[in-house]
Amino acid sequence: MNAGNIVMDDTPVNVFRREEELKAIGLEVPQVTRVCRRLNKLGIDISSDCITLDEAYSELIKYMKNS
Repeated sequence: MNAGNIVMDDTPVNVFRREEELKAIGLEVPQVTRVCRRLNKLGIDISSDCITLDEAYSELIKYMKNS
């Protein structure tokens, strides 16, 4: 919602993929999502779509087991 209008109507993962649009209306993606995306950009092969700590934890454990 933005100014009483529906801006996005989708799953949380799909909404949070639209980070720039969210920022434009004054919203942010979850902190854990930002951390996972940053790790991904640094070469850590984990999903950049994590939106919960449990998802990030699972991704990091998988990464560590495969490294």
